[in-house]
Amino acid sequence: MKYGFLAITLLAVVFLANSVVPYDVGLTTLFSKSSLAGSIISPALLPYVLENPLVSPESGGWGETFTYSVDVMAPKGGATVQLWERNQTGLPFRLLFSTFVEERFNDTVSFPYVFGSCGIYLSENAREFKWNASGDGWNASTAVIPYSLEPDDIRIEIVSGANVSIFRPGFDARNLTARIWDDDTNTPLGAGFEAYFHLTQDGHNFTATQIAFTNGTGHVRYLFNPDCSYEVGNQLWLTEFTQSQGSCYFSANSTHVSYNITAILEPALMKPRGPHPKDEPLEFEAVLGNECGEGVSGADLAFNASHEYAWVGCKAVEGVNATYACAVPPRELRPLPEGLYNVTVSASKAFYAPVEAFFENAFSLWRWPPFVSILSG
Repeated sequence: MKYGFLAITLLAVVFLANSVVPYDVGLTTLFSKSSLAGSIISPALLPYVLENPLVSPESGGWGETFTYSVDVMAPKGGATVQLWERNQTGLPFRLLFSTFVEERFNDTVSFPYVFGSCGIYLSENAREFKWNASGDGWNASTAVIPYSLEPDDIRIEIVSGANVSIFRPGFDARNLTARIWDDDTNTPLGAGFEAYFHLTQDGHNFTATQIAFTNGTGHVRYLFNPDCSYEVGNQLWLTEFTQSQGSCYFSANSTHVSYNITAILEPALMKPRGPHPKDEPLEFEAVLGNECGEGVSGADLAFNASHEYAWVGCKAVEGVNATYACAVPPRELRPLPEGLYNVTVSASKAFYAPVEAFFENAFSLWRWPPFVSILSG
């Protein structure tokens, strides 16, 4: 293999994977001709290097912190490192940050910056930056790196109304309250922003909606007093913050929040009514509803008939159309005294207040004389 001596004086800028390497070297170097192509001069010979210009995030909210960074290799005597930034409309770069780096082989320079203005996002959301370094008689810059601004993220905090129980017939209104935050700046929104409360009425589908507006501390409230359109039992609600495209904030929903509605049971006694013979089964029957006139199925219901110190009763079985019934056989009736009996209907079910409905003098119990046939002659 033949070797040659090449005397060179270089003034160049070498780009290596987002690197900028300016150098001015006057020296004599021995190269192998076969390896000259594609070879890289040792970094030890270079006065200055900028590598890996980055910004994080590459796309973020106008209230978010952007961190710009670049890897630096400073020559003897140090270097001034500057960050330049602008929108992508061709306006001049503005100096965002400047620092002096002492001589060192490798270092990372970074700078955090918050735009802090929705107006910049609305008018100049497409951005770009570059790093520049300069020293005694030399100057170099990285490639221009594009990035962008976007609306700020929203966080919705549930303040009150979670896991509450609301008694429907008692005008038991409750405040459902949420607070809406700019998640990038970690500050609550101001007054006048529109939000919505969505509620389920059947336990599954969000079919009821109420509009609300933020106050000066970012709170939205809805004084919720359910009517008969809301089913008894477990329900859900959420808060929605909706923004159109091009607004300062992204739209967001809160988590689903649980609550439940309770009510009262209203049994109606159908049987027994009037006189009843001891020698026939005593049938009890009631229709179970609530304060909204709805039939209630799946309840536990029992009947108790009393006369002075005597009583008799049975546990009901549910039939159709919220009807509950049971019967007491004659053998349990025969020892009982004759006379008027009161009936108590006891009913209970989850999400309903237990009830004992009292029906005074509901029926009379008698031992009737044997049937006598009267024949007319």
